[in-house]
Amino acid sequence: MKFDAFGPVMARPLGVRGHQKRSLLVASVTMGRELRVESELERCTALALDVHPGVSQLAPQPFTARLDLEQLFPTKKAALLAYPPIDPEEGLDGQPERLYTPDFAALAGLSQYAVESKHSSRLEGLAEPLSFRRSVLDRLGYRFITVTELDVGHPGLAGNLVHLRDAMNYHGKNDTRAESESLACALSQRSEPFLLQEIRGQVSDLGIYLGLARGVIACDLRQGSLGIKTQVWPAHGDLAHLQLINLEG
Repeated sequence: MKFDAFGPVMARPLGVRGHQKRSLLVASVTMGRELRVESELERCTALALDVHPGVSQLAPQPFTARLDLEQLFPTKKAALLAYPPIDPEEGLDGQPERLYTPDFAALAGLSQYAVESKHSSRLEGLAEPLSFRRSVLDRLGYRFITVTELDVGHPGLAGNLVHLRDAMNYHGKNDTRAESESLACALSQRSEPFLLQEIRGQVSDLGIYLGLARGVIACDLRQGSLGIKTQVWPAHGDLAHLQLINLEG
């Protein structure tokens, strides 16, 4: 079965009336719309994937996999009803995992990724189930990766990513030549790392975030909210600082 895994329909719809779990909205510059997620960790994962230079498509709750059948279904309901059907309340005591809905699917280049956001403490003891998931999803054409708070949970990182996303969105809709020129002028005599305070006043905050988004300058986005004491350096087009999630995992 083939379907659009990156469409707006979610395998487990969130935010509907009567839904037991809370959900959060996060705007995506990659997809040009808001995505709905279930937790703050998922929100941070979505932000990190959204600014990742390799990711061209991103979708939450994209499909449900029947691991026992090695098939993908557009919705959890369809997966439950596939023969042999599964009781949604059925316990899996001692049984291999049969049903799995990734938190996200992402497309980067020609590779598709199934992404699971989970706190590192909850990964303990899950080596065998995760290995099973990975092997099945690999056969179905998806690389399976996990993202934890160790990747995207750093204080200040989410705010930095929001500013980057907004700068990318602004650049897509407006003329940003003035900001680019002011940053280029401020960097004309610099080749070594420096503090942001040294160019504050010459370059606007928007110009700084545009420079980070385009690889004109770089910094460690995980080292707290950007401020005058943030160390940056000329990046010469290198976007490695935006690759917070390792897609080779």
